[in-house]
Amino acid sequence: MYLRFVLPAALAASLLTTALAQNTPAAPTVVGQPTPEQATQLIERLVSNPGARQQLIYGALPAGLPLTLSEPLTLLASIRTPYSSGSNTRVLLSSAQGRDATLATLGAQLGASGWTARKPYGVPFGFQVPQSEVYRSFYYEPPAGSGGGAYLADLNVRELGGRTAVDLNIGTITAQQLAGLKKQPQSAPQTSLPSLRALPGAQLRAAMNSGSANVTVSSVYVTGTPLSAGEVLGFYSAQLKAAGWKAVTDTTTGPLRVITYALKDLNGREALGTLGLRSWEKGGYALMVSVQGFKP
Repeated sequence: MYLRFVLPAALAASLLTTALAQNTPAAPTVVGQPTPEQATQLIERLVSNPGARQQLIYGALPAGLPLTLSEPLTLLASIRTPYSSGSNTRVLLSSAQGRDATLATLGAQLGASGWTARKPYGVPFGFQVPQSEVYRSFYYEPPAGSGGGAYLADLNVRELGGRTAVDLNIGTITAQQLAGLKKQPQSAPQTSLPSLRALPGAQLRAAMNSGSANVTVSSVYVTGTPLSAGEVLGFYSAQLKAAGWKAVTDTTTGPLRVITYALKDLNGREALGTLGLRSWEKGGYALMVSVQGFKP
């Protein structure tokens, strides 16, 4: 195995801190500066893959990889692992932008380099909650006659230590695998329960999101909002009405309020929808939405 080091040991310590932070909630404290020998051995322990001839490159991508990255993204390092049938490259990036802005920037730079975003798997439904990490996937098809190879890239974007950390894994794929990715059909909705965007400024925690042949159910806990129970319920009810749900009854029993709706399922049949809210501990709310009339 060989490792290629092109910057001094001080930067090696920085990479060690970043690598460790990928697996812990808070960045570790590094005391002192490692010697070149210590940095080499520590990095070898962190990135080594027994039997592979890995290459670690600071601040750059491996030669020949069809991708150009630039500001506001900061490329920390690339770790390339060759295999008999191809290679895999892990690219560690950092950005001062927020998570969503970083994701948009990276998507734009991948697109400018000829990469295509893969269609998402499945169609979301029910209550949506902000995710601490975002995953996306892209593929690269070489220009006809170029003789280049095809690639698949999976990326993870999350906020870490006041910055946004990006972990980009790029692997070579065969022509057959590429053809399968290009033919991937667009997912079709499997329920008449729409996707409900998150309440702005609130803290949300999903409790359940499931479906069967007869019913689809989604629930969420909402805290940290100054809105009243009626305002929270109204925020979600408006989205259901925009999707074609028609309110039929509105019942309040103690801390529980339930609205029922008439709607059409995916086969055009009459279906029943419900949206319920119950006051929860510390001023929060528990909400549940359901629809009976699931596409068989």
